[in-house]
Amino acid sequence: MTEYQQFRREHEDLDQTWSVSKSVKVLRATHPVISLECSDWSDTGGAHGYGNTVYLNFDARSGASVTLSSILKDGSLPRLTTIAEAYFRKMNKLPPTASLAEAGFNFAGDRFKLNDNFGVSEKELFFHFNRYEVAPYYMDETTIAIPLTGIRDLLRPDLLR
Repeated sequence: MTEYQQFRREHEDLDQTWSVSKSVKVLRATHPVISLECSDWSDTGGAHGYGNTVYLNFDARSGASVTLSSILKDGSLPRLTTIAEAYFRKMNKLPPTASLAEAGFNFAGDRFKLNDNFGVSEKELFFHFNRYEVAPYYMDETTIAIPLTGIRDLLRPDLLR
């Protein structure tokens, strides 16, 4: 509010409004992981607004942060990455051998990589790439939803109780 009030004082002749929206959605509230999807959107009158989505994951007993490695069986990340890449390519209508860079994505070394922005529901594991993270603004944000039933062998057993 302070920034907006300062802007209005400096630009009295402009009839411009700003907006902000924030939300939190509970994805999972059962043992062993509590998972929240936190989203925000703001528009300060520029060329376009900007949104961001972050997942927060907590141990249901201790409240400690939960990392991806703590819900995966040891050594499972490479296989999960391969599965997630297949979902990503399907969503973006990219053949398995197509260059990500030529399609407009900016993964380091032109190789798909999972980020740490993940959430867990009772049925799916989500990975979210915000705008500008792996692609230009116009390509939008991307959420990959992987059914837990398809990756059961990669997850620690207590996640699927």
